[in-house]
Amino acid sequence: MTLELATRINPHIVPLGQLLNSNPAYQYKVPIFQRPYAWSDLQVQPFLEDIDAALKNDKPYYYLGSMVLIEEENDCLRIIDGQQRLATTQILISRIMNRLLTIGVPDNTIMRFANYLEHDDESGQRRDTLVLNDTDRKFFSDHVIKRQEISDRRISVSSNAAIADAMDTVDEFIEAKYQMLKTTDELRNYLSALVAYINRNVAVLRVICSDLNFGYTLFRSLNARGKDLGPVDIIRNHIFEHTASDPSTCRRSAIMGHF
Repeated sequence: MTLELATRINPHIVPLGQLLNSNPAYQYKVPIFQRPYAWSDLQVQPFLEDIDAALKNDKPYYYLGSMVLIEEENDCLRIIDGQQRLATTQILISRIMNRLLTIGVPDNTIMRFANYLEHDDESGQRRDTLVLNDTDRKFFSDHVIKRQEISDRRISVSSNAAIADAMDTVDEFIEAKYQMLKTTDELRNYLSALVAYINRNVAVLRVICSDLNFGYTLFRSLNARGKDLGPVDIIRNHIFEHTASDPSTCRRSAIMGHF
């Protein structure tokens, strides 16, 4: 069974742009039994700082960890591992769009960035690229995807509050960058470069599975810590062999957690 698991893995390292802005695009759905959005400033801030440092130092890529997905009908993929990182990436792009609007960037540029948040399905209808679980779906769609202002910050649902806090953290990060750069032109160029870097250089290990049980077996194997398990070694070795990954790139992904 262990060898069978390894042979069923077909991993690919892909940039986030390919995940979020491909044509045709997938829709990523968080199962109802997955935990809601849970990242706090302890995860969001290092995420922002790492990508910023990678861009500044012209790193060829920043590795964001693994994404385990289950293939479903209608170009949909169920997320087993990767919700927090994908949602936070969309929060970052959404807040960049908001800031660019305030400094007079043309609408066509803003709408191009919107393709990372929603896309046309086969019938030509717009749909959210990422759909969170029932607890967070509407709040995330309204305030991240559609970028509606949050009129009342007395948010009773803790995961909704976490999304709002992540939005604030990104806004504070952008404002701090503006204070360093001094001019709106420099800020516009920086934010555009940051989205371009996310598109081409921020990479994940994407593993698409055909069934739920296998997806969770793979998830547990990739995230096992301190256990001497044969399947873990075989699966990880198989992934590195087929992706030519450099294990040294897996730095803060362990701190932030593969969720």
